[in-house]
Amino acid sequence: MKNKLKYDFVVLTPGRAGSNHLMYTLKKSTDALIDFEIFNQVSWEEESFNVFINQSIQNKTFGFLFNRNIISRVKFNIPLEYLIRKFLFNHSNKNQIRGFRLTFEQAYRYPYVLKYLVKNNIKIIFLDREDSLSMIFSLLKARKTLNYLTDKVDEEPQKTFKFSPLTVLQHLVNYKKEKKYLENQLIQYSSIYKLTYESLFSDYEKEYSNILSFLSLVNKDNKIHYTALKKINDQPLKKWVENYDEIITYIKHNPH
Repeated sequence: MKNKLKYDFVVLTPGRAGSNHLMYTLKKSTDALIDFEIFNQVSWEEESFNVFINQSIQNKTFGFLFNRNIISRVKFNIPLEYLIRKFLFNHSNKNQIRGFRLTFEQAYRYPYVLKYLVKNNIKIIFLDREDSLSMIFSLLKARKTLNYLTDKVDEEPQKTFKFSPLTVLQHLVNYKKEKKYLENQLIQYSSIYKLTYESLFSDYEKEYSNILSFLSLVNKDNKIHYTALKKINDQPLKKWVENYDEIITYIKHNPH
């Protein structure tokens, strides 16, 4: 089916799996337009869904449910479906390949987004992370420090963090639930390229080359322009998670 959406590809990821690094590299090295996390409810970037909602009184009215942060996994949410469809079918520039990032949580929360992506055969880069616990610790650390971009080496590499075992477990349960849902939805979908944080950084050039081929993109000057972003902290968890043993014990004694 011919793609009628404004987007040609999406990076589907739980977060803290190297998606920023990959997308910034694509942005610097190719002519692709990259809009990043447009369905993030706190994002007010120019191309975000929030900005689109606030462009008119009608959109604001229909977007009330979205902005109220209500879980939208209901059978008939006509206002939200209308808004998402109108937003995704808003052709602004079809002369360039365009992509954005969608988190597992967003895809699970708003199934209409995934519905239209699949219906229009959008190319999906499914970027996961094998070490799910490290991913969750990294996310919780980012929320504590409010630093989501690893654009420099930590100024205090010796700094440690303490997390609530219950919070870690809840994030782990939600991640597994969202991933299972998405895998079931995409089980027969062919326009998908799967990789992990681990495979990406173990052989970056190979994976990056495969992604270029998948997206039908080329580097502007036959060269990879690496982003300044650093690889996510790869120190052993015990070195920077103060209550690591407590958390592991808690998880083991609470089936999930």
